[in-house]
Amino acid sequence: MEDTASTTTSIDDKTDDCGDSPTRDALAEGLMELLRPSVEQLDDHVRLTLISQKELRQQIESLSEGTSESIASEYSS
Repeated sequence: MEDTASTTTSIDDKTDDCGDSPTRDALAEGLMELLRPSVEQLDDHVRLTLISQKELRQQIESLSEGTSESIASEYSS
């Protein structure tokens, strides 16, 4: 049996043929617009969480310093 070139195609074979596709571009833009509000909301929540963590860290450090000073003054008396 003689070897012949395969005529089957795969998605990998066709990706280079897409070029500029208005349909693909419209779908990509539509997906971006669909996901953008969720991503922006998630980004805002992450930013607010980081701010809250920083404030909490500062409060914990302040309490720790106050507790250390209180213990030190109690034992020095």
